[in-house]
Order: sequence, then structure tokens, then C-alpha cells
Amino acid sequence: MSPLGYHYPAGAEHDTSAPWNQRDESFCDYCDGCGYVGDEENERDCPACSGTGLEKTPAELRAEYLEDKADMERDEKG
Repeated sequence: MSPLGYHYPAGAEHDTSAPWNQRDESFCDYCDGCGYVGDEENERDCPACSGTGLEKTPAELRAEYLEDKADMERDEKG
């Protein structure tokens, strides 16, 4: 089982053409699908969807997790 709780066949979490890594065009709940947050004077990309307005795929979530994990390990050494 991966750290995100998904059950993948060995190595399949990296297969971008796999059905579980396909975007289902669900709108982001955090920004209601508009891709940005904040008022008119202080708009910025939505942190939950990176400005796309769509929910992230499991592959995108896993990549973020691994990047954050590497950053934390580097900070601990540093």
C-alpha cells in the first residue's frame, strides 16, 4: 500500500495512462473550480489545485507527497 492509501500493482502508480491516474474533470472543492482564491485585489492560484480548477489525480498527489517528503528530509539534515 502506498503512503497515500491507494492499492496499485507494482510500479503502476507511475503509469500516467492508467485509469486511476486519469483526471475525472471533478472541480476543485477549495476554489469551486475557478482556479484562484482571494479577493479581487489579492488573487492567487488555488493551493489545492495549482490554479487548474480541477481535482488532482492520484499521480499528482503522490508526486507532491514525494516532493514534500524530500523537502522535509533535506530540512532535517540542514
